[in-house]
Order: sequence, then C-alpha cells, then structure tokens
Amino acid sequence: MRTVYVIGAGASVEAGLPTGEKLKEDISKFLTCEVDDWGDVSKVDKILSDSIFSKYKTQKERHDLGKLCNRVACSMPLTISIDNFIDNHRDSQDIAQLCKLAIVKCIAASERSSKIFQFITDESKSYFLSDTWYSKLFQLLSQNCNLHEFEQRLSLVSFVIFNYDRCIESFLVAATQLNYGIDYQSAKSIIEKINFIHPYGWLNSPFRGDNSATKLGDQIDAHTMLELTNNIRTFTEGIDKQNEGQELEYTLQRSQRVIFLGFAFHPLNMKHFKHDTFNTEAKEIYATTYGMSASDVELVENQLSEIFTEPETDSRPRIRAKNLTCFELFNEFQLSLGYEHQKRFSKTQKLHQMFADENN
Repeated sequence: MRTVYVIGAGASVEAGLPTGEKLKEDISKFLTCEVDDWGDVSKVDKILSDSIFSKYKTQKERHDLGKLCNRVACSMPLTISIDNFIDNHRDSQDIAQLCKLAIVKCIAASERSSKIFQFITDESKSYFLSDTWYSKLFQLLSQNCNLHEFEQRLSLVSFVIFNYDRCIESFLVAATQLNYGIDYQSAKSIIEKINFIHPYGWLNSPFRGDNSATKLGDQIDAHTMLELTNNIRTFTEGIDKQNEGQELEYTLQRSQRVIFLGFAFHPLNMKHFKHDTFNTEAKEIYATTYGMSASDVELVENQLSEIFTEPETDSRPRIRAKNLTCFELFNEFQLSLGYEHQKRFSKTQKLHQMFADENN
C-alpha cells in the first residue's frame, strides 16, 4: 500500500526536539542582548555576533540591530509560530535573516542533544528510542523483510516533512545499518532512494556526497550557519512549485494511505494539500490530534474529508483522527498501519474479485 507520512513539529518532539512553543523560547533567548542608552551592545550570542553583527561596522548600525533583536525576542510569546512571525513581517529582509539564523542555530543544537544523535553515535542506546514512534515505524517497515524485501517496501513509502531537522533520514540510515548489519554507505544508499519531500527545506541534505554537507549533530560555525539559512523557506516564500510542489501533488495523487504525525494543520500548511484531482482508490487517513479540542478535531476531519474526496466519484476517505501522540497512534493501529496486514488484505480482495468475475 502506497503510504505517505506527513510529519509536523510534534513528531520530532519524541526525539527530543522542541515543540513550537519551546522553539520560540529558544529563539527568544538566542536573540536577546543588552543595549544601553549610549549605543553599546553586549551579551550577544557568539554565533549571532560572528555572523550578522560582524557585518555592521558603525556603533549606530549595531545599536539598531541589537534593538531589532530584542524586539523580535520579546515578540515570540505573541505569535503562533516563528514562521507566522516572519510572514507577518514579510517585507523585512532583516527580520527574515535574523529569524532564519535563529531557527538554524536552535534546530542544529536540538539535533545534537536529541535521542537520534545519541543512537547514531552509540548503537547501544537504541533503547532510548523504544518509547518513540521512530522505533515503531522501523518495526513496521522491516517486519518479515530481508534486506531486498525491505528495499522493495521502502519504494511504497514517501515522507512529507514540514520540519527543518533531519531526524527521520538520519534515524533510518542508522537503524538500517544496525538491523541488517551493513556498512554506513550501503545503508545510506538504500534510504536516500526514499521519496523525502521538505516543502520548506531543511538545514541541508544528509545524503550529499561532498565535504560541505553537515550531518545531524555536527558542530557548525557561524559562517556555515549563515549559509544554511539559504536552505530553509518560510510561509512567505512558499514551496518551490516546479520541484517540491509538483512532487507533492504527484505523491498525494498516487497515495493510498496518508498518515499525519505531529501535524498542527495550520491553514498555510493545509493549502499545499488542496489539489483538483486525486486517484480513485479509497484513501485511509490517520492523524494525531494530540491536545486539540473536540471542535478543532471536527474541523480537521472536515478539512481532510474535503481535500481527499475524489471529486468525480465522490469517493470519501476513511478518517481516523485521534487525540494521541505519534507513539500512541502506532500502538493503537499497529495492524492497520502495518504492511503485512495490508498485503494479506490485498490478496483477499483479489480472490474475492476473481470469484466475482467467475460468477458473472
């Protein structure tokens, strides 16, 4: 069954990355500095000082930049997300650059302290992931599969990742390497064939072969961080219609099952799922709605039904939106989300169709 996993910030939380609220707090701390009445700026984060502040030579320029940093920092509790804040100031390149640098710095630091990085650097710490959806996902993907069958199953899988981190890709490489007893390059060559779509970009691809690539957990200097800001896009900039946009549409049209994990269903993100036509195969939709009110869950279910209903046949999807964490969703629907159960179900369907054809 062709399956698309749609990944939001809530999914990365189980690996130890920040929630949207915590990310705003981290960004606020990163940008906060001291600006006195005489124009002096102090207590600037070293990454910020060595990158953006170093470009400004006069005391007035640095003073104005320090005031802007503090204004952005103090605004974090008043905005839904950092992306929404950038969108509110879509005409300000200075704010966009500050916020993007803050995102890169905070995400890179979170990756380094994550459970995924601990597992990558010490395979004996795989148990750190036993209470996360990452381990559940790999169990389902590799269930009853030798290495060749595992590769075949991965051809049915796509990931649409709205986060800037590289936790999923890095985890799958390390898990494949450990589980099948193969070297890093062999595992990487298998995982990089998966269809990964990052509508808003990411820090950078862990699959790049050149020396300029940074991997999850790498120590990154200020100059490199500033360069990495070019890899991420915001609501304002939108997705690349010629690349990610077309790929996302094609992937969704071919999907038979879509699983939303830790996705907040913000309107600016939901618009990327609204396309004119989908295939006629019945859709199965699963979604975590952890912490949402009943009225918001009903709204989400109506949106998903509208988006994934095939217009010509009025074929409607079966939607299961549950107030569960990602790990709990995999536990609740362990058979339904698996591939072995779907394979047996598909064979049964074919047999029924054969009997029906014979009777006719």
